[in-house]
Amino acid sequence: MATEREFELAKQILNKVTAMEKKVDKLDGRVTSLESKVDDLKNVHTGLQATFEKGFSDVRNKLDAIIELNNNRKSAKEIVESISGKEDK
Repeated sequence: MATEREFELAKQILNKVTAMEKKVDKLDGRVTSLESKVDDLKNVHTGLQATFEKGFSDVRNKLDAIIELNNNRKSAKEIVESISGKEDK
């Protein structure tokens, strides 16, 4: 049989272990919450990255169109010559 002192010590150990289990459960809940928040941030990052890639792609396409227009544009001298009929043929 256990003495009164051993019984009291076992109660204290049980109380400490129970308190530690509660802390571990609380920390586990926090870790789960943090994992969820990290996943949300990853999704936001992916969304932002896709938005910027699409935006830069659109800008690049428009710039290419502007460059093409500028390459096909006649100079003022060419326009005046075409109006006056002095084009090089």
